[in-house]
Amino acid sequence: MSNEGRTPRPSTLRGDPLPPPRHAQFMRLTYPRDGRTLLIVAVGATVYGKLCHWFEGRPYPCSCPSAACPGMGAGWMPRWYGYLDAVEYRTQIRRIAVITEGAYRHCPPLQRADGSLRGKVLSLERMGRGQNAPVRCQVTTDAVPFDLPAPSDVVAILERIWGLCPGMLQANQEGPDASAHQEQLAAIVDAKGGRNGNGK
Repeated sequence: MSNEGRTPRPSTLRGDPLPPPRHAQFMRLTYPRDGRTLLIVAVGATVYGKLCHWFEGRPYPCSCPSAACPGMGAGWMPRWYGYLDAVEYRTQIRRIAVITEGAYRHCPPLQRADGSLRGKVLSLERMGRGQNAPVRCQVTTDAVPFDLPAPSDVVAILERIWGLCPGMLQANQEGPDASAHQEQLAAIVDAKGGRNGNGK
């Protein structure tokens, strides 16, 4: 039923006013499932890196040195994940591709192309049947048979996925060599007898 032409009813909300709508685009994360290969086309030019803790069944951004970081409080070591604005090659569905630290670290062509990735086809292969099996990344020479959409704001999308207020994620990238951070967390693990979070 159309509400066109009707006078809107006065608001009966109490307390805080209704906030303005969030305009951040929503995309799902994608990564290769056990024993399978995922082909993606980079829409963005750069991988956005973030240290995360595996918390309540999913990676969650590390907010250390804040004492409010749940992974910090539990003494869990962070893991680095790279996030890339992409399109699935076969379905042409927009996704944020998750690239593990190992996949990024052991793929020099990806590292060299980081910053000019748009239009390149990446192959992400889960090397085993387990959900925690290593992932291998390759930059292929496949041609892209469709036009690419405009790039999206990966940081804003991740903030929406993680339920964070806009602007909470720092815009700077964190590389996979965050040794000082990991040493700090390792000391907490040793002191608490804690455990490492498992991740994909």
